[in-house]
Order: sequence, then C-alpha cells, then structure tokens
Amino acid sequence: MKNLSIKISSVTYALKAKSVLAQKGIQSAVKKHTHPLKNEGCGYSLFVPHAQEDVLHILEEAHIPFGETLWLK
Repeated sequence: MKNLSIKISSVTYALKAKSVLAQKGIQSAVKKHTHPLKNEGCGYSLFVPHAQEDVLHILEEAHIPFGETLWLK
C-alpha cells in the first residue's frame, strides 16, 4: 500500500472527507497548502497513509469533489 495525497478545494470538503473515511476506519489528515494555485480554491489536501484503491471510490460515493491525486511511496 502507498500513501495518497488528494487535492480538495475547501476545508469544508476536506473535513467531510476525513470524517467519511474515519467512519470506514481509514486514517487521514488534512493539510493546508501554503501557496495554493488560483484554481485550487483555498488549497487543501487530504493525506491518507497506507491507502487502498477504494479510498477514491468512497469519496465519490459520498459526493465529495476532489482534484488531483498523487500516490506517494
């Protein structure tokens, strides 16, 4: 399993995503970008250590919009 970074446009959606994942027993952390790009809104990312592929599906089912995803080693 790898770590997953998911860009999310607002702190509201980032915290909702963290809550939805926690209900499924998946640990995550919300981080604010220090210099977000204009198209990133407020600029937050959700970091999911040891993520599985279904994390993105869980967020989609919860209707949580997200942007770029990055799988980290």
